[in-house]
Amino acid sequence: MNIKEPINDEINAGTGMTKVEQYKWLMTGKPGDLVYLAKSALQIDHSYQRNAKNSRVLRLAKKWNWLACGVLTVAMRGGRYYVVDGQHRLMAALKRSDIEFLPCLVFESAEMRDEAVAFRDANKERRPITTFEQWNAELVAQDEPTVFAHSIIMKSGRIPSNAAAPTTVRCLGALVAAARNTRKELELVWPLVVQVCQGNVLHERVLSALMYLECNLVDGQSVVDKRWRDKILRLGFKGIQDASQRAAAFYSKGGPKIWALGVMQELNKGCRTNILSIREES
Repeated sequence: MNIKEPINDEINAGTGMTKVEQYKWLMTGKPGDLVYLAKSALQIDHSYQRNAKNSRVLRLAKKWNWLACGVLTVAMRGGRYYVVDGQHRLMAALKRSDIEFLPCLVFESAEMRDEAVAFRDANKERRPITTFEQWNAELVAQDEPTVFAHSIIMKSGRIPSNAAAPTTVRCLGALVAAARNTRKELELVWPLVVQVCQGNVLHERVLSALMYLECNLVDGQSVVDKRWRDKILRLGFKGIQDASQRAAAFYSKGGPKIWALGVMQELNKGCRTNILSIREES
């Protein structure tokens, strides 16, 4: 058997040149040095840094994770250390008495402009994690509300997905939030949502509207009571969608409460007594 040498994709077989040479790819600066620095020695230059979010700092401080922390990107300028990437991690570490040093990748910086360019370039190419990517990570991490939401999706005959289709569930964020905060109501409403959406996309407006009603109806009313369940099924997927869209157009905004108001108005049509009513917010 002939063993071939591995192909080097970085070299053009025709010219013998690397891609760096052929296309004149650019490189700025020199590699940094990996060191541990005292957190008290690290500074933040607010002239180019974004405003820190206190809520994010507190979340990181309460559940510190060294693997998630990784390394901070630091510029050494004039004998001082400025955090280019890792502001929130530094501020979280400052809140913890059990953290003294932080792993840092330190680069020499001649001037503040170099750091601002590095900050811009590092964040410009970075995108937020998608809902589906977060779902997968939480599922592997065995986050209990995500695991519960996954189980009821699978039992419904659908699968979690980032694509909307009659066999998938895409409104994963709303479903996990319901599993985390209003589990009892979700267990009641979910089978009805699945039935209403059968053969259609399981739309967030349907889930959120029915969940909002279930959580906020007065006098022990419930959307799964036979009377209202039957009306909801007659209204159907399209009727709920149309009702929620009309309400959103009327109020010039959307959201679970608005969608729920639209659906409630449709359900109350033709009813003179025992109508559905949402309790007033305090």
